[in-house]
Amino acid sequence: MSFQKQTDRAIVNIGRVFGDVHFTESPMKLQKQLVTIPHCDLNEIFGRESDLIKIYELLQETSKVVLVNGVGGIGKTTMAKAFLQTYGNDFQHIAWIQVENDIKTSLVNNQELVYILGLEENFKELPASTKKEEGFKLIISRLRIINAPNLLIIDNAYDDIENTKTLEAISLKPNWKVLVTSRQSLEGFDNYLLAELSNEDALNLFFHHYKIENRDKNNGIILSQIFEQFEYNTLLIELFAKTGQSRRLSILEIASKINEKSLAFLGSSDQGTIIQFQRGDNEQISNVIRFLQKIFDISCLTEEERQVLANFSVMSNKPLPFSAKSDREGVDTFFQAIETEKRSQLSNTVNRLSKKGWLIWDNINDTFRMHQSIQELMWLQIKPTITNLNLLISFLSNVLAEPHLFKKKFAKSHSEIIYKNIIKLNPNDQVQELWAYFVHNLGMISKELGEYDKSEQYYNAAIKIKEKLASTNPEHNTSLAQTMNNLGSLYINSGKFSEARTILEEALKIFTTEDNGNVNLRNLCSCYDNLGIVFRHIDDLQTSKDYHSKCIILQEKIAADGNENDKQHLANMLMNFGLSNITSKDYDLSKQLFDRANNIYKELESDENKETYLFLRSRVLLNLGELYKSCNEFTKSHQYFKDCIEIRRELKKNDDSVYSKPLANSLYCFSELLYKNCNLNESISVINEALEIYDRLYRINPYSFYINVGDCLKKKSEILCALNQKNEAKLLLKKAIEIMSEYKYIEECSKLIAECESFLVELENT
Repeated sequence: MSFQKQTDRAIVNIGRVFGDVHFTESPMKLQKQLVTIPHCDLNEIFGRESDLIKIYELLQETSKVVLVNGVGGIGKTTMAKAFLQTYGNDFQHIAWIQVENDIKTSLVNNQELVYILGLEENFKELPASTKKEEGFKLIISRLRIINAPNLLIIDNAYDDIENTKTLEAISLKPNWKVLVTSRQSLEGFDNYLLAELSNEDALNLFFHHYKIENRDKNNGIILSQIFEQFEYNTLLIELFAKTGQSRRLSILEIASKINEKSLAFLGSSDQGTIIQFQRGDNEQISNVIRFLQKIFDISCLTEEERQVLANFSVMSNKPLPFSAKSDREGVDTFFQAIETEKRSQLSNTVNRLSKKGWLIWDNINDTFRMHQSIQELMWLQIKPTITNLNLLISFLSNVLAEPHLFKKKFAKSHSEIIYKNIIKLNPNDQVQELWAYFVHNLGMISKELGEYDKSEQYYNAAIKIKEKLASTNPEHNTSLAQTMNNLGSLYINSGKFSEARTILEEALKIFTTEDNGNVNLRNLCSCYDNLGIVFRHIDDLQTSKDYHSKCIILQEKIAADGNENDKQHLANMLMNFGLSNITSKDYDLSKQLFDRANNIYKELESDENKETYLFLRSRVLLNLGELYKSCNEFTKSHQYFKDCIEIRRELKKNDDSVYSKPLANSLYCFSELLYKNCNLNESISVINEALEIYDRLYRINPYSFYINVGDCLKKKSEILCALNQKNEAKLLLKKAIEIMSEYKYIEECSKLIAECESFLVELENT
């Protein structure tokens, strides 16, 4: 670890204790733009010249953060972009933060900013439970030391920014000027109210986008009446002009279309207020919603255009590039699982929607997004459902099930937003097979990434859907049992063995009553294998071995066809059976089972899958080390553990995220052997290495690694006690209990806490 990283890590730790973080010097030479800066065309901005000057002067004069506020659609974001275009050269560094939920989350989740500031490694070490607060402090402290003058723009802020400490932090005195936009007037800021456009400027804006008719006195009078009705809302004027242009309407036709619906505009909205404006603007809100619903008419759109808008409406309103690149996914990836020849068709559709005003195109960065107000309007107009989003959901579901982790991570980030929006928009319309598959696969990728709490949430949601499907169509029973089986496996990983047993036994009942041929046999084998693992952990060894025996017999029949996956599953199941026999001290049978598994792995290994099977063979070495440790053949055990660790160290160099935990597991087992063989100094060295890895993983994802850290601390305390370092051993036991106390409702954790407490009492009494 570099000196800078060591220093940063120490600073973060100090910050946890004293509540703040401070850097003392700029860590690197930074580029002018700390993040991608949105672009705007100054030729398309009307009537804001004096506002730009006043905001600039206010920023120079005040020591406070300047907040530009105004009703939704008045042009706050456009004003902020124009300010950057006009005055950006007056600042050494500039940054733009788009707020989606709250300011802290938006800063911490801005990976581009974190990377530019050189904080990636620091963020990896932050505990998930405190990442938001500590990451915010770390970013603010790094920004503070960048030499003046600098400009930070925070767009679309919410009232969480009013918090005194948050406001003080983002002020970034004295090296930064901070400009915030918000729909609300907030306390503690120098508020600048962005007023409505003048009639002249509104007409200029309208005719910039509308070319069907020329501007004359009569048209000006007609339009002024319409503008006044909608209080000169900048967004509406622009959308109004683009709609008239795209539909080839005359000014009189536009006015007539509005006038014939005048009663509808004046009546109360039966849809509720979905577009959020500044507090107290209820009358204006009503008019705006009616205007958008009646004039922005989707009946004029093609089916392809409506489908693209439906897809945009349920995804994040962050800008999306049109085409997929190596490090990001694009519109063409997510909005159609399209063949190459259809990409030009999609491109034309997206461009048409942009010209009509439905989508916002950033021509500098070549990205598209839907304005939040339009996005919410689409929820009423198009009413996105699982059915009319089936292509998007089906595509993402399949990506989530792919073996490529990189693709799955991208799909997961978008899928989680879609999941939340569909839940919100269709609370009573989720009982569909495609949706159950989608949610199930979100559970799988969350488990793979170690996000066990999320995975449990998704699996339980999928089970509820599948139970309803199965209640009317028994053909869904097998799919229901598959998800139950996966949830049972997740419970095993989480140490929830009672819950695992319950759900797995429910799944087993379904598997043994359904008859779906070989596919069902595979499910049945997996369920038997999981139950064997559960009963081994709850010390019912005979039942464990019975389940494993049934599993092996069935899997051997399935694997007889020569399918590689089936053979690999057989080898994995042989390994699990071998572990149960170690526990029951049937060492000869364990050795035979491990040897059989190893031979299968060797048979399947090729140049294409070498890494996969090298890791699986390292599992054989680990289990053989455990076997010989159990029967006190320490020399053989020592060699097997060393060989396993050597392989996993090499694998970890290729992919730290995948192989860190397996390496730590093997180090832990090796330290147990050394301790048992009274090689205490080497044992403490090995357990320290394991603990360092577990601790790093725990900081990233506490829920998935608390048990590993707690168990490792307990093991280290045992070794220290043998070295007669009892005071340090007691401190470690207390730390282990503290870490695990949050999860004491979990059976395995509760048991381990009791062991630590008992050991601590024993040490206190000696």
